[in-house]
Formats: sequence, structure tokens, C-alpha cells
Amino acid sequence: MELLESFVRALNANTGLLMVVLTFIYVACTILMLRQFKEQTWLASRAYVVVRLAFRQKDMLTLELTNDGRSPAEVLKLTLDRDVYQIGDTKKRINDMPLFSETYQTVPPGGRYFLILWPGMVPLGSELYPKEFRVKANYRTLGRRIKEETTLHPTLYAEYPPLNAEESLEKLVAGLEQTNKGLERMVSRFDQFLRYGK
Repeated sequence: MELLESFVRALNANTGLLMVVLTFIYVACTILMLRQFKEQTWLASRAYVVVRLAFRQKDMLTLELTNDGRSPAEVLKLTLDRDVYQIGDTKKRINDMPLFSETYQTVPPGGRYFLILWPGMVPLGSELYPKEFRVKANYRTLGRRIKEETTLHPTLYAEYPPLNAEESLEKLVAGLEQTNKGLERMVSRFDQFLRYGK
């Protein structure tokens, strides 16, 4: 009993100190949560400049630049790690084209730019057609400077022919028509069951 009474007296004597410690812990946790919330909000709202290879017009390999974020990318500068030439012309370095030689003041959310590189079936791996190259993007978004680097592998696109969009759509339409016929037969049978199955 004496032990319990001494504990209660010690607790009463140090209640102020205990309250200060608990308040400090609460404030520290709140500050950490606010910082995390602010960082998550910034990540959800920032610009995301994406550089990728894609096919256009069935067989032209292009370099695409898009802003997939929710804010504009400001003062965007792209650079390449090596010389890359357009469609086999040794005089047309894409490094010298406006996409890489100029600084873009603003790329809006959803903004898209593309540059034709070469036909998709060109054998790659020579000096004109590198097996891989890197694109560095340097831009500002929501008050922060972003530096990103993307490695592109055109050889992945050269070994396989591009998908034929018309053929793919025809197959999709044929599959949907077949599914529709099957559903019509099923509805018809169910209707017959309801009418005559009783």
C-alpha cells in the first residue's frame, strides 16, 4: 500500500513535467505528419516529364516528351549523352533540333512533343543508330528544381515490327461481335425458359 501511495505522490509532484513531455511528443508527431502531408501533396501536384520511344504512323520510331503531371514544367532543358542522328542523315543531329537545343519556358500538364527518329525496322547499333542513349531532363516545378535521366533502348523497337492498329481493331471488333452473338443466344434461351419452363 505504501508503494502505491508513494507512486501517486511522485506522479502528483511531476505532473507538470509529464504534461510538458507529452505535449512535446504530440507537437513533434504533428509536425512530422504535416511535413509528410506537404511532401505527398507536392508529389501528387508536381510536373512529371516523361521521355519515351513510341511508334507513329505504324513504322516511324519517335521520341516523345510529355508532361504527365498536374503542374507545368518550367524552364525545361533536355540534353542527350551522345550524338543521335535523324533517319540516317549524318547532317541532322537531333541534338541540334529545337527539342534539345532550346529551353522551353513552360510545358503544360498534358503537353506532348514528339520528334521522328527513324523508321522502326532500321538495323540499330551503329554510330548513327545507337543501341541506347540517355536523355537528361532539367526543369522546375512548384518551386523545386528536378533533374531526371531516362535511358532509352531503340533496339527493343527495331527487333519487333510495330503493332498494326487496324488489324488489332479488326480482331477486337470480331471478338466483340462473337461475344454479342453468344449473349443474344443466352438471352433467347433464358427468355424461352421463362415462357415455357413453368
